Amino acid sequence: MNVTTLGDPNIDGRAEMAMQTLNRYRVDICGLSEVRWAGSGRRKVEGYDIFYSGSEKGGMYGVAIAIRSSLADSVSAWEPVSDRLMWVRFNAKNVPTTFVQAYAPTDVADSNTKDGFYCRLDGVPRDVPRRDFLVLLGDFNARVGNDDKTWNGVIGRQGVAEEPTDNGQRLLNICATNGLCVSGTYFQHKGVIRLPKV
Repeated sequence: MNVTTLGDPNIDGRAEMAMQTLNRYRVDICGLSEVRWAGSGRRKVEGYDIFYSGSEKGGMYGVAIAIRSSLADSVSAWEPVSDRLMWVRFNAKNVPTTFVQAYAPTDVADSNTKDGFYCRLDGVPRDVPRRDFLVLLGDFNARVGNDDKTWNGVIGRQGVAEEPTDNGQRLLNICATNGLCVSGTYFQHKGVIRLPKV
């Protein structure tokens, strides 16, 4: 969920409103982008533990993973990689799960910025234990296209853009390398009709 900002946690109540929304929809774990909090740490807000990673001064970017407080004791490790990337390892009942939260630069960002982000992103799954279930969350500012034949197992039949953007291509490569799929391409989106290829 891109929150645009969670504001000052001690003043304006934006974090509280966001967590109340998660609670209303019974969401146990949620990745957050554009949190804009300074530094990194863990905060308790409205029944959730928020693990966050931001720049030293805050004000831009920032990522977080909100976990319902009753489940937060199951977090065995976490790392604030950068103001655009973090991960949390969670001891789920049947299998350990690692959640990676990312906030990618936009497609119009310069190549060096994107290269740096995707290089770091590619390194995170390599450090995750192989027995873990890996979940990649975030705002990737990407369109992955709809070529489910070429990217069989990586994207489904409900992709909407004809051609992947540069960010989309980078995301597809990371997913293919790490055995991941873009789950949003596996279900039909409201108001979008995909015509069969001729």
